[in-house]
Amino acid sequence: MIRLLVADDHPVVREMIGYVLALAPDVEMVAEATNGEEVMHSVRDGQFDLLLLDMNMPGISGVALIESIKLCRATLPILVYTMHNDVQLAMRAIIAGASGLLTKDSEPELLLAAIRKVSAGEKYLDPAVVEQMARDFESSNLRLPHPLLSDREMEVFRLLVEGK
Repeated sequence: MIRLLVADDHPVVREMIGYVLALAPDVEMVAEATNGEEVMHSVRDGQFDLLLLDMNMPGISGVALIESIKLCRATLPILVYTMHNDVQLAMRAIIAGASGLLTKDSEPELLLAAIRKVSAGEKYLDPAVVEQMARDFESSNLRLPHPLLSDREMEVFRLLVEGK
């Protein structure tokens, strides 16, 4: 049985994930978190096998949260679950220690497949992100846009672009 912590600040997303997981006999949602602080508290308790993590939550989130988690539990598999189909985000998350990335517009079967794969110690990247990487390779655009910016500076930059 794969025991999951689902971290997302939107109740409807957590509830829908719960419905999908209920269809799988080998996956169980055992805990939920709505912000980075709750995630870190749960990580310290360690009562789950895999973290399904939204990259944009209140408080500490994103790459900084992944790095903090890895300092506490280096071997914990983290599957990033995000609405962003962004190659740069995927690269930063994997470099920080995530085991995989799946976009929220994926089919439920892909969510379960990604959970199983990451739980087995493998890596997983959303097919849409892989396709975007291939397009970027073709056009030679696959590189960090601002390599001198810190993770926090990149997060602030992203929020500015989104108008927040």
